Parts: sequence; C-alpha cells; structure tokens
Amino acid sequence: MSRRLLIAGLLIVSGALGQSAAPAPSSEDAELQQAFTNAANSPQGYIRELEAFLARHPDNPRKLQIQQLLFQSAIEAKDIGRVASYGEILLAHDPNDIKVLENTIVAELKLRGAENGTKVLAHAQQLEKLVIERTSAQKTGPEEARQILDRQRGLARVYLYEARAEGLLNEPEKAADFAKKSYGSFPSAESGREAGWWLEQAHHPAEAVEYLADAFMVPDSDEPASDRSGDRQRLAQVYKEWKGSEAGLGDVLLEAYDRVAAIKAERRLAMAKLDPNVQASSPMQFTLSSLDGSPLRLADLAGKVVVMDFWATWCGPCRAQHPIIEDVKKKFAGRSDVVFLAINAGESRAEVEPFVKAQGWHGNIYFEDGLAAALHIESLPTTIIIDRQGQVSERMKGFIPTMFGEQLSERIEAALGDAHHGG
Repeated sequence: MSRRLLIAGLLIVSGALGQSAAPAPSSEDAELQQAFTNAANSPQGYIRELEAFLARHPDNPRKLQIQQLLFQSAIEAKDIGRVASYGEILLAHDPNDIKVLENTIVAELKLRGAENGTKVLAHAQQLEKLVIERTSAQKTGPEEARQILDRQRGLARVYLYEARAEGLLNEPEKAADFAKKSYGSFPSAESGREAGWWLEQAHHPAEAVEYLADAFMVPDSDEPASDRSGDRQRLAQVYKEWKGSEAGLGDVLLEAYDRVAAIKAERRLAMAKLDPNVQASSPMQFTLSSLDGSPLRLADLAGKVVVMDFWATWCGPCRAQHPIIEDVKKKFAGRSDVVFLAINAGESRAEVEPFVKAQGWHGNIYFEDGLAAALHIESLPTTIIIDRQGQVSERMKGFIPTMFGEQLSERIEAALGDAHHGG
C-alpha cells in the first residue's frame, strides 16, 4: 500500500473533521472516518468502503476528493475498469491533468472495444496539446535540450496511444500512420514494432519489414527490456511470408543498422549543439555554463584539485558556508593547481544573478547543467573535492561552522598529496 493513499485518506478525514463551525463531527463525517478505518489502509479496502459511502451519500461535499482517492486506489489494485471509470469522472472536472489522462488512456486501451478507442483518441488529442504546451517554454542551452527530448518522447508516447486506438476502431492504415509518427518523433523499438505490426495488418509488407528491422536494431542500451529474440522471429516471419524465404534478410538488417545509427548520430549532434553534456559519461567531461557567459570545460582542469561548492539561493546553510569557503580560498590563493567552483544547483540565471549581487559575492558562478545528478548530489550544501586523477576524493554534506574551514583545508591538502609539499 502506498504512502500516497494513506496521506490522501488522512487529508480527507482531517478535512471532514476540521469544520470549526461545528462543535462535533456530523454523522456523515463520522461515517467517513469509519470508512477509512475499515479500509485498513489497502487499495481494495478503500474501494469497498468509499464506494459504499458514496452510494449512501452521493452529494457529500468531499465527493471529488473521494473519487480521486478511488482512482489512485484502482491504479494500485490494477483494477482497469475502475481506473477508466473514475478517470472519466475526474477528467470531466479537470481535462488538463496529465497523470489522470495517461492512466485513463492506458486503462481504456486495455479494456479494448470501439467505444474505448473513440475515448482514447479524444484523450490523446488533449494529451498531445498539453505535452506541447508544457515543453515549449523559451529555454536555452541544456534546459532547452531537455525540453526538446521531453517533448519528443511525450509525443512519441501519444502517437502510440492513437495508433492503438485506431486499431480498436479497426483502422489499420490510420494506426500505421500514427505508429510511424511515433517512431519519427522518437525512434524506439516499441514504436518500430508497433509500426511494423499495423503495416502488416494494412498489407504493406515491405514497409512492415523496414520498421521491424529498425526495432530489432535499436541498441539494448536504449531499451534493455526489449524482446530481441521476439523481434527477430517476427521480422523473419513477416519477411518470409513476403519473399517466400529468408534470402536477403541479412542485407535488410545491415541497412537497418546503418539507418538507426544515422538517426542516433543526427540526434546526438543536434542535442550537443544545445547541451554539450549530452554525451558526458563522467563528471570531468562536463562543460558548465556560467553567470558571466563563459563556459568552463572541466576537462581543462585535469591534473588539478577541484573544489565544487553546490549551493542554491533558498539554502540558508549555503549562505552561511560561503564566507568560510572564501577564507579557505585565501589559504590556497598562491596555488594554480587548486580551483574553487561555486556551482548553483537547479536554478535559473534570473534567480541567481540578483541574489549574487545582493549578497555581494565575488568570482564567477557556474550552473550545474546536469553535473549534480552525475555526482549524485542529494542535499545542499554539498562540497565535492576532485583529485588530480579526476576522481571524487571527498564528499562533504552540510557543514559544521566551527569545523568546516579546517576540515576542508585538510582534505584539499590530502587531495594534493606530495605535490603540495613540493610547491
């Protein structure tokens, strides 16, 4: 049972019992509280008790909240009929809830039938609009790259829903068109497989073979859960039915390999223009953008000890730690092999620039641009020391004001090693 259901239930009960106008809960409120008690914190229990409660009290003022909890309970109970039913109710109140839209679509596709196909098409069109709206804000650099990828993946998912909905409506040509759009938006084994299936149903074996071959050739690193043997068998079956034998299938696979490799290379190039870190496989391969506009390639700091101070404007301890780090910097001011980087974690230039000016901080400020995730930064402030070999030698989470400066200095000296003593 998820913590989310428990919290949602407690909130509804507290709402029911928190009416300051009444000295005591009404009989209906008491019934609701008893229903939650009887549910025993299980999704099936919530469904049983809350549906019975709504049957007795269909006009309860917390009806929508209860229906939201029933929707979540149905998801956790894997009750697709109820997910679809409550999903439709919730979407009538808020058609822009992406989570409800997607769960309702998935449930209705599993329920199958032309009626559900029609519903899915309508929901998918709404979802497509929301994906575009929520990933089209004006961003630059790495944020723009992430938004483009989010939009491409989101649209690919929507087009797959539409393909399957058209399939429920017995429209294989339309289903194939949507599946091809999905593959074009973000090539994947799933979308290639889907396009191949519907093209076969629409009696286009040549195209079906092409997409099935592409699905087989999408790298395992992209989709480790893909059924490679199943893809290969399906491809061979369709090809043999089309050609009469498997002669020439090897050439088809080689062409698919070249095609998929070219698509991936083109995507990497496009992303690299926006985000230089898209291919970074280790922290010291990152390039950080900065407040003054000059990018910093961490690879250029090879052989040096790098002290990374991860902070944010909202972090009070980060502000308290900053002058201590400035004092430590003075101790190593004469050394060109020690570099201090103040790295903002997850905020925009618009948030950081006025803060830095107001605080009177000096020196360039860098943005993490994905480095925080690569280094598994989980809390702020965190100070990372990278040694001369480019490896993390120290990770300091938080700080004790009376000890931090001395500890940081000692750990920098340890990272410098014998070279420190040699000047």
